[in-house]
Amino acid sequence: TRYFQFNPAGAAGALTAMHDAVALANWICALHPKKPADIDLAFKEYYKERFPIAKETFENSQLMSKLVGKNFQAIVVKNMLKRLPPWLWKKMNMKALKARPQASFLPLVEDKGTVPPMHQPSLYKTLPLLEKRAKEEAYKNVASAGTVAV
Repeated sequence: TRYFQFNPAGAAGALTAMHDAVALANWICALHPKKPADIDLAFKEYYKERFPIAKETFENSQLMSKLVGKNFQAIVVKNMLKRLPPWLWKKMNMKALKARPQASFLPLVEDKGTVPPMHQPSLYKTLPLLEKRAKEEAYKNVASAGTVAV
C-alpha cells in the first residue's frame, strides 16, 4: 500500500500491509522469477488484485477519520452509528472476519470458521502454478534417480 497513507482511526494499515505481503509473495514464489519480465508480471498481478482494495480501504479510513473530530459532521456521524441496527453491524463485521490471507506456497490452513474467507485471487491463481512446478520437479527427481514411475 505504498499508494496511500491510512488514518490510524480506520485501523486498516497493518491488515492491508499483511494482505499486500501475502499477495506479492504468492506471485513471486509461483512465478519463480528468472528474468525482469517475470518480476514485472508478479507486480502487475499484485497491483491488479490489491490496488482496488487499497483504494477502498483508504476511502474507508478517511471516513473513519471523521469520527475522531469534534466538528458538527463528526458528531452527526457518531450519533448515526450509535443508532445502526444490529443486523447492519453484523454485516459490517463480516467483512473484517473474512480477512484471512493464505500463502499459496505453504500448506493451506483448514477453514473452520463460520464465515468463509474472502476471495483471494493470488491464492487461486498461483496454486495451480505451484502444483504444476512441484509435479515437474518430482518427475525430474525420479528421472535423475534412474527410474521413471508410471
